[in-house]
Order: sequence, then C-alpha cells, then structure tokens
Amino acid sequence: MREENLDHLESGVSRPASTSGAAHRWRLGRLGEEIAAAFLARQGVRIIARNVGEGRGEMDIVASDDSGRFVVEVKTAMARPDDHPRWHFTEAKARQVAGLARSRSIGRVDLVTVVVGAGGVRIDWHRRVA
Repeated sequence: MREENLDHLESGVSRPASTSGAAHRWRLGRLGEEIAAAFLARQGVRIIARNVGEGRGEMDIVASDDSGRFVVEVKTAMARPDDHPRWHFTEAKARQVAGLARSRSIGRVDLVTVVVGAGGVRIDWHRRVA
C-alpha cells in the first residue's frame, strides 16, 4: 500500500460537464494504467507491453521481474467511500485475465488498484490474484 503524490499525472482527471460518463471512465482508466506502469517501474518491474489485445479481451500490462513474466490488471476509481476499484475485479474478470495470460504462456496475474482523490493517489499492488 502506497500513497504517492503524482500530481503531474493527474491533469485531465476532473470531469468536465460536457464529458460523458463513458468517456470519463475511459480517461480515468488510461490515467490509472499510466500511474500503475510508472509505479511498477519504480519497484524494479520491467514493463514489456501495454494494452495487449487478445481475442475478446485485453491485458493492461505485461511485465517481468526476477520471478518471470506476469500480467497486471489495473483497476482505477475516484476516491469515494462507497466504492473501491478492488471490488470491480470480479471472479469472472479474474478468469478472463488468467485465460488471456495462459494464452501467452504466462501463469501469474497481479492486480494494481489506483484510487485518485483530492489528497493524491493511492496505489495498492495485489500479487498473484489469479
């Protein structure tokens, strides 16, 4: 669990009145992926690829460390007391991502959650979730 000041990455997160909910979620998701990739790189993880489409899904990040290659699913949300991005990583999503990983002979799936709020960004790295 880490709290980091990533103000330089937060530009464009606030939701303008003219932006649809879907567009806002897409932008927030892409911001979360940027934050997660930067966070993992600072932890010594090598980012191999991002947004790798595979059939009916996508692997957010393919990475490697001393233990080998792994896939990272990134879930991002605005800070709200009634929501957390971890809750959106369902069993169905875990099965889908694990299947995509196996299709590339990757056996490990990690989850990085990113919560963006007025006080900064909170990043949690959950290893071996699927």
